[in-house]
Order: sequence, then C-alpha cells, then structure tokens
Amino acid sequence: MKKVFAKSIYSSVTVMLLLSVIHIGCSLRHLNQPQENAPEQRQKTVTSAKPQESIFSVIETEDLEYPRLAAEIRIPFRLRPENTVVLSEKYAYLTTQRHLHVIDVSIPQRPIYLTSLTFAEDIGKALASGHYVVVATKRKFHLIDVSLPSAPVLQSTAHLPQQHAVKDIDVRDAHLYVLSDNNSLYIFSIVFGQAR
Repeated sequence: MKKVFAKSIYSSVTVMLLLSVIHIGCSLRHLNQPQENAPEQRQKTVTSAKPQESIFSVIETEDLEYPRLAAEIRIPFRLRPENTVVLSEKYAYLTTQRHLHVIDVSIPQRPIYLTSLTFAEDIGKALASGHYVVVATKRKFHLIDVSLPSAPVLQSTAHLPQQHAVKDIDVRDAHLYVLSDNNSLYIFSIVFGQAR
C-alpha cells in the first residue's frame, strides 16, 4: 500500500520534492532557469528568518538541471546541524532542538504546518517506519505514533543497555538499528508501539 501510494503521488504530481531546511541567518538563492545575458537574475535572495525561526523549503526538481523554489514556510523554532527532515507519504517530519514538527506536503506548492510535539531534552535524527516516527536523543530513542499526523502521540521511550549513548540510528521495515558509542549494534523490533 505504501509503495502504491508513493508511486501514485509521484506519478500524478509532476514534481519531486527535495526538502531543505535553512538555518537561521543563512539566505536561500532562487535556482531559476538562467537566461542568456542575465546572470544577475539568478541571484535573488529570500528574506532570512527571525533569530528563533527556521525556513522549510520545497524545491521542484522536475527539471534536474534547473530546480526551482516551489514554496517555503517558516518554522517557529531554530534547528541545529543534527536535526533532520523525513518524508513519509504526504507528510514531512522535521526535528528542531526540542520539537518534532509535522508538515502536510500533499500539495508541494502549498505546504501546511500542522503541529509539533515537544520533548524534555534535545532531539536529533528522525526516521519513519509505517505509522511511526522514531526520534533519537543522545541516550534515548522515542517511538511516536503518527497514524493521525495532526495529533502525534509519544508511544514509548527506550534506551540502550547500560544506557550507552546513541551514535546513530536507522530503521528498515519493523526493525530499528541503533549504533552505540561503544560501537555495538543493537537491533530492536518495533511491535505494538514498543521497541523490544
């Protein structure tokens, strides 16, 4: 079902999404198609966000040689280098310092900010697996139920044996792979909203 939906959305929409989050203070350059004698027209700058905001951008890549900015929205929180964006079906899940944000990208030219879920500690990488989004912190990982994307629910929280730090995570099907700071790989099964 997931593959069929993904295939139909990409075949019916003539653009492919490239999600990009721009850190505060950075500017974004439009990537318009160049015109022969007007290179200065390719250097338009988008207004930068406020100090506590980030910009979520959708880039149309229908023509890979000349991608262009399709839309952008402001996210009311600042992000850090370890934060990520993950696309699952028609939603984008974006992490900022202590928030998981949900953005509806079913119409790429009009992304809609739906909601956010707040965490007690700094978060980083997010991964999607079915109706769940896995969010990592330095020592824990959280399983978020996003079966209703406008109302994400923290389903469970787990940590590695001996509370080792989480170095990296990945997910495939119903399995979560966690690399610890002692270079051990732990494999968890995501069943019934629990990582076991």
